[in-house]
Amino acid sequence: RSELAYERRDFHTAYGLLRGLDPGRLEVPQVLRMIGLLLDLELHGRALEIAQEAVPPGEPTLWLSRLLAESGLHGEAKKVLEGNDTVEGSLERAHVLLRQLRFEESEPLLEQVLAAGHRPWQARMLLGKLYLDSGRAEKAVPVLEEAVQLQPNNVSGLHQLALACWQAGQLEAAVAWLRRGLEIEPQSDRLRYELGRMLAQGGEHVEALDLLLSVVARQPDHPRAHYALGDLYRRLGNPEASRRHLERFAELQESLERDRRDLKSRKEALREWAEKRP
Repeated sequence: RSELAYERRDFHTAYGLLRGLDPGRLEVPQVLRMIGLLLDLELHGRALEIAQEAVPPGEPTLWLSRLLAESGLHGEAKKVLEGNDTVEGSLERAHVLLRQLRFEESEPLLEQVLAAGHRPWQARMLLGKLYLDSGRAEKAVPVLEEAVQLQPNNVSGLHQLALACWQAGQLEAAVAWLRRGLEIEPQSDRLRYELGRMLAQGGEHVEALDLLLSVVARQPDHPRAHYALGDLYRRLGNPEASRRHLERFAELQESLERDRRDLKSRKEALREWAEKRP
């Protein structure tokens, strides 16, 4: 019920329901869900209190670290992993460092995991992301190719490899990897959007237009697809269609910004209310 209230943006009700729960009487997965919801509500202090009280050492701390890192509590996430020398712990530490853009510290950690032969797919995916985020797409390509060889039907791996190839100037290869991904997940709007904008860049305007229009047909509020269509119609010499999609892009961006401001205001009001409660 608390999660449903959160989805409806009834944050006060969501928190009120959580306050009625005793973490000590919950199973670990339920405790982690509770902590995750409190973090989403930006009630970080209460989330950390429950984490210290009710999350036992071991595997649950890996999930807890991920929840904390996703909420921007990087220092707390690393504290949770202290003393965890497992492969999973090393990968999670590398993940936290990547979120902080601390590439020089994360890179040797991932290389050590790979050298030991542990978790090769996950480690290669993280190392490939590290190279991409640090502007080294050429180094990301072979690492992600190895990841795809290990899990050839993993669409996330194919997507990351396509992005790496594109950033490395290998447009044909990027398109080929995205086409393979679409063979596995033909209805993926994420892949259709990426393929559409790459084909547009390569001059394949007709297919690019079909792909991007199919994305906005299913997701009318997809801002990046509208922007790509606006740019593509401009290249095709259709200023009216270009203007229409670019205006829609601007409207969606403004709506997203209003939504962010509303969420921030609601959560600030909740924090003030929660601090007054015993």
